[in-house]
Amino acid sequence: MVVSATVKDCFAKGYDKIEWLCVETNKGSRALAETLGFQFNNEYYSYTSYPPVENLYDLTEGEWCEWGMYLEEASKTQNELWVDCLTCYLKSNNIKRTIAFLTTMEQKGAKIDYNRIKEFICYLQANGLGANFNSQEWTNFFENYI
Repeated sequence: MVVSATVKDCFAKGYDKIEWLCVETNKGSRALAETLGFQFNNEYYSYTSYPPVENLYDLTEGEWCEWGMYLEEASKTQNELWVDCLTCYLKSNNIKRTIAFLTTMEQKGAKIDYNRIKEFICYLQANGLGANFNSQEWTNFFENYI
């Protein structure tokens, strides 16, 4: 209702063209735009070190893992990407990759805030994600650091 009212207000103020831009993975945004009469015009490119998402569910667990692997490779020369990579692995619900990456980070001297990771996992689980992080494998690993 808000977007519809905004569009009407723009036309009432004399705008003759309104554009709607969103990343391709934001299916909800695109559906809303099309519901309001916007038509797909073209794709555009943007570059980011973080996945092109606007919402928690824009990517599947597999897609989050793919981004994690991409960022893990990139983090070999850009340590600044460690947090983004770890975030992707947590969102991918992939314990093995998460543990392996945390172990690599530790070996490279990274200071890891395991309490913050635990809070993030709780956030994911509260949103219906991260079920694998209730496994015994994760509990055993995590107990060594808390």
